[in-house]
Amino acid sequence: MTSNAKLLISPHDEPIMKYQDSACASKKHMFVGLSALSVFVGVLIFLFHPAYITERIVKRSFERGSDEERIRACIKFETLLVDEKLIKMDDLRFGVPIPLYSKPRITDRFIPVYSNTPLGLDSKESWANIKHVVVSVHGVGRKITKAFCGAALAPSDTLFIAPYFSKTAENSSAFKIYMTNSDTDTAELLFWDNGYWMNGGDTTTKRTISNETVPHSNSFAVLDAIASFVKQRASFFGAELSSLTFSGFSAGGQTIQHWLPFTNMMNIMGNTSVNFIIGSPGSYTYYDSLRPSLSCRTSDASTTRYHTCDSFEEPNVTVLEHLYGEQADIYNKSNCNFFNEFRYGMDLGSMVNLSQSVTRFRNLDSNEKQARLQNLSNMSVSLLLGLHDVCNCNTYGYDNEAVDDYKVCFPELSKNERQCFSNFMIASNYEGCCDTQPAASSNAADGRCQALAQGTNRLQRGINFWHYTAQFFGVGKPPWGIDFFSG
Repeated sequence: MTSNAKLLISPHDEPIMKYQDSACASKKHMFVGLSALSVFVGVLIFLFHPAYITERIVKRSFERGSDEERIRACIKFETLLVDEKLIKMDDLRFGVPIPLYSKPRITDRFIPVYSNTPLGLDSKESWANIKHVVVSVHGVGRKITKAFCGAALAPSDTLFIAPYFSKTAENSSAFKIYMTNSDTDTAELLFWDNGYWMNGGDTTTKRTISNETVPHSNSFAVLDAIASFVKQRASFFGAELSSLTFSGFSAGGQTIQHWLPFTNMMNIMGNTSVNFIIGSPGSYTYYDSLRPSLSCRTSDASTTRYHTCDSFEEPNVTVLEHLYGEQADIYNKSNCNFFNEFRYGMDLGSMVNLSQSVTRFRNLDSNEKQARLQNLSNMSVSLLLGLHDVCNCNTYGYDNEAVDDYKVCFPELSKNERQCFSNFMIASNYEGCCDTQPAASSNAADGRCQALAQGTNRLQRGINFWHYTAQFFGVGKPPWGIDFFSG
């Protein structure tokens, strides 16, 4: 099951071209018997309309390829496949009701999800063979169309659910909502008009029911509620679930890793195996004030899978400001003082506007908190990291050329492709430097002081955190898994 989940969330560098040779062979047969003019026109079509050729290759890969080839083709060209009705998005839309903590019977709020299996009470036949459940969390761009790929291509014994943390109030009637005590037309779709959903943040709106203000829900509560919903549905239909896997890549991976200390997932799912796959997050929530020592944070793109870190210490804020303070015009140096605030650490004491999920943890006594954190070592967690995720175009003085293949950080893009551009974080220090290609065209590596205290690129931060788990949990080797992909 773990390998399936990895496959569903793994990004890939290039479109599948396995069928290019066979496609070209088909053209050769097609041209036999045609006039020289027709052949010439056919060659012009091939040369000047590569999109047409690409479309044929992609559709053929999707329709006839192996599972991995279909996933790759879908992730790279999901818009094309949706437009061509190879993936019917309308058939994948559902809504999972989200109850209130204070009023658990009120379920007139829902989170939109995309699923390969109907979720209604009349769906017993569809659940007959379900053994595994995969919940996949999207990235910061909220490109939910990527979830179509997993939902459309999941194995027949796997229920695939992709929650959509929408930025706006979508049309409720567009989703097949399964409520118990309300009219579908009046049900409230939960949404976040900011990025706080990645940190367990509250929903944007509050509601009033019977003249009483209903508190916000939050993204961590939503993930818990999805698990409870799946458990209840499986019990109702008599489905015997073997595993539930939460997966996410980039911001989705961050969301899951931030959520771990606050979830009660083990109690919710009982005997069902629960797994978490955290794919290349930009930063991590550390469980105490220790961070990788300076020797573990080389400021260049030379990190490989063989990087290691066995030295952790509480960082000297003055040293952090000296190393990373050049960006003070964008990131005030005072950020270094807050290196351990949540979401980079577990310091919750001075924070305000925390969600109910996080506040309940903060209100525990110190022994209960420590017990909860130590219990994380018993969870089935795996880090999934990209071997090429070594660039950092946002950080002053970072050497993006310190890698054998310069194309990793400076890809040769065609005239029709957008060059990578700076984002809100800081002006890119290198022309043509791209730390997210080919997945995106912006430089998104976190250059905040809090993130740089964990490592200077995403591969390095991931390996550092993996070694840190052995330090924190007091064991000889990290209790969690780690794996790598070429990307």
